[in-house]
Amino acid sequence: MYQYKDDSFMLHNDLYQINMAESYWFDGIHERKAVFDLYFRNMPFGSGYAVFNGLQRVIQLIQNLHFSVTDIEYLKSIGYQDDFLNYLADLKFTGNIRSMKEGELCFNNEPLMRIEAPLIQAQLIETALLNIINFQTLISTKASIIKQVAVDDVLMEFGTRRAHEFDAALWGARAAIIGGFDSTSNVRAGKLFNIPVSGTHAHAFVQTYG
Repeated sequence: MYQYKDDSFMLHNDLYQINMAESYWFDGIHERKAVFDLYFRNMPFGSGYAVFNGLQRVIQLIQNLHFSVTDIEYLKSIGYQDDFLNYLADLKFTGNIRSMKEGELCFNNEPLMRIEAPLIQAQLIETALLNIINFQTLISTKASIIKQVAVDDVLMEFGTRRAHEFDAALWGARAAIIGGFDSTSNVRAGKLFNIPVSGTHAHAFVQTYG
């Protein structure tokens, strides 16, 4: 099992982010104030808008932001300096985040989220924020486009079995609801997010009684 009990998600990151963070720390500029704007360049699906999403997941990440003991041990094993790792071991997010509301319409080349924080903190959360916002906004946007076509229809989200693993299925279900769908087949999403669940039956059910 490749699972640590104290997995902090801080290593859900690109290596170059940690390399840059170490350079900032080494040069003594890591506490310099920085402002990062999160945006996208091109409209998805050729649409005229997107539906912003992912803020709740970002909040959860930021509230629990820390490098765990096993994170530090791993970073040491791949060559990072002890003094830098001691700094990371005590790192907490002290900045501010301004964001659009989930479900709001957004457009390319406009700020969806603004991070004001010490440079090293802003750099270290960039990958995770892009991952979260890009994925969930994409799902909400697609759901909204479908809803525009099927205005009077009941729309059920059944994406779990084709999603890219557990987290994608869970947060994708929530994103589809925010985009305009009526329910999800994902029972865990129903429980965690208090959203309606629905289902039909599988081919195996028909064959069993056929």
